Amino acid sequence: ILGDKLEGETIEAIAVKAKADGDGPLFNQAAQHFNHAFYFGGMKPNAPDTMPADLEAALTKNFESVDAFKTAFMDKAVGNFGSGWTWLVYDSADTKLKIVNTGNAGMPEGTQRPVLTMDVWEHAYYVDFENRRPDYSSAFFKIVDWEVVAANLARAKAE
Repeated sequence: ILGDKLEGETIEAIAVKAKADGDGPLFNQAAQHFNHAFYFGGMKPNAPDTMPADLEAALTKNFESVDAFKTAFMDKAVGNFGSGWTWLVYDSADTKLKIVNTGNAGMPEGTQRPVLTMDVWEHAYYVDFENRRPDYSSAFFKIVDWEVVAANLARAKAE
């Protein structure tokens, strides 16, 4: 933000600071920018089904299998009431992967670092799926760029 004390900060840092300062409008704008950039950054047209071995191992360790992770993620997304986001996060407090929901512009906080997200605001899927969030959630994995997700996990672990 030019000329502001937040000039030079990342959009994620701006969102975190805005929330801490109680600046709702700035938080909403910064967080939604971050969330959408993270969401679109994790997609790839015609993405391969395969994923890096280290990511597959981490998902299997935390969710029993990749398929079990996908099912749990889809169930969490479908159950996210109203508008918001479903996240795969790495929690540095216990070094585990978790699936969490946030509402509206919410984003992972504290020891939770984002690895993958799905936008569950209706605008994300209405044109293709109308109000069928389960169908959108299922189709989502056809465009996930698992290389990016693996890089996000590695970065989260390093922080």
